Amino acid sequence: MARWLFFFAEYNFTVEYKPGKQNVLADALSRRPDYELAHLVYLESPLYELIREAYAEDDDLAGLVEALGAFNKAVELTARHRSRLHRYSEWRVCSTTK
Repeated sequence: MARWLFFFAEYNFTVEYKPGKQNVLADALSRRPDYELAHLVYLESPLYELIREAYAEDDDLAGLVEALGAFNKAVELTARHRSRLHRYSEWRVCSTTK
């Protein structure tokens, strides 16, 4: 939002409120039928659980798994562990050299 405020600060304009009935264009765009979901599929896979279990059983990664599981504790990771840890949204992935 701050980025947009910075961008629009270069322009001189006035924002005017239009009630829904008067703002026909915005209403038409927001109700376009092509934005409706055609089909929604939920897949269940044990893959993440299998990966989590394999990390816990790996001698080289057991310390990293333990540190990541300590949410309320201040844990310092070694430089070796930090270099191997990658985060993608909510999933944390660790790469191995093997």
